[in-house]
Amino acid sequence: MGYRHTQHAPLHLLLWFLIAGMVASAVIVRHTPVVAITFVAMAGVLGVLALCFRTLTVSDEDDALHLRIGTNDQEGLMALLNERIERSAA
Repeated sequence: MGYRHTQHAPLHLLLWFLIAGMVASAVIVRHTPVVAITFVAMAGVLGVLALCFRTLTVSDEDDALHLRIGTNDQEGLMALLNERIERSAA
């Protein structure tokens, strides 16, 4: 069949704005290291999530359905979900 569709989501742009705000907050409260480190750690987690939720790709192979949530690279390095669902022989 050969169907392949990639849907791009703008959600990662919102997450990048939140990350910028957290890093700016960490700079503002740098005199309290625990709070600053917490802001930087949360910004790191949100950065990984922002990369993971950029695209949703669905492809229909002859014998299976392939779902990928994450970046659109061939290796699937930042893929949050990279699942191949086999078709039943019914």
